[in-house]
Formats: sequence, C-alpha cells, structure tokens
Amino acid sequence: MALSATDFSVRVLSDSVVLVTYRGMSRDPASGREWPSLRSSIWKLVDGRWLMTFHQGPPTRQIP
Repeated sequence: MALSATDFSVRVLSDSVVLVTYRGMSRDPASGREWPSLRSSIWKLVDGRWLMTFHQGPPTRQIP
C-alpha cells in the first residue's frame, strides 16, 4: 500500500493545541485502486512533547 499526503494546514487553537488537516491518498500498487481521504488531527503540547489526542480520516468519495 502506497501512501501520500498533500495540502497540509496547521491552525493554532491555543499555545498548546493545534489542528492539523491534510488530504491523504492510499493506493494499492497491485490493482491501482485509490482511496482518497480528508484527514484531521488535534495535537496537544504535554511536557514539551506534541501528542496526538484525536484523529479522523473519512473518505472524500466512494470508490467502486
């Protein structure tokens, strides 16, 4: 499975919380089928380290 990501955006929600969004594409090299998704995650700064506290990646269109 090949993965790629484009259109990254980071929105600062507070000094210690950010929202990251991007478009993901998964591709099966054998069949050529692709699964696009719009992904988002919330990251929180805890003890000097960024930790992902939420993530979602629903498909952006139905693949036959």
